[in-house]
Amino acid sequence: MRIVILEDYPDRLAGTVQQLNDICPGCEVDVLCYNPQNDYGTKTEELRQKLSCNVTIVNYWNLEEQLDELYNDPDTLFLFDTDIDRGAVIEVFEYRINVRYALKKRDDEGEQSYRIWFYTTVEHLKRAIERTFGEHVIVAGQNGTSLRLELEGCPTFVEALGIHQAV
Repeated sequence: MRIVILEDYPDRLAGTVQQLNDICPGCEVDVLCYNPQNDYGTKTEELRQKLSCNVTIVNYWNLEEQLDELYNDPDTLFLFDTDIDRGAVIEVFEYRINVRYALKKRDDEGEQSYRIWFYTTVEHLKRAIERTFGEHVIVAGQNGTSLRLELEGCPTFVEALGIHQAV
């Protein structure tokens, strides 16, 4: 089983990757680092070592292709950071690249096999993400520079994790 995290600030994920490894021993955790400004450049290997997982740098032009490739494996679950636009003001929530992708997959797959969950620490986005994705939202908090996901508090994620671990 694989868990893919889409995040634009991967430095804060060390605790999250460890958390996922603790609740899902033997799972492969991958990070897709959304980097629209191409400012991570040569930091990929440094991030791999810090996070102890595979890190792939993606941008606006190749994100969907990378996600599609990973989504083709039915034994892969996804955790998307809601705010990957690095401060860009996108007034229509549904226009965000990650939200558009998730909505497309939800419409294509139906509720049965939908495998994307969202998290955010940005207060003004919480209502929009909960309204749009309901039971596929994981409560997140940030302690200093570390992200903490309340994975056990999301029944749909826990159920999916159990189903995929049993396979």
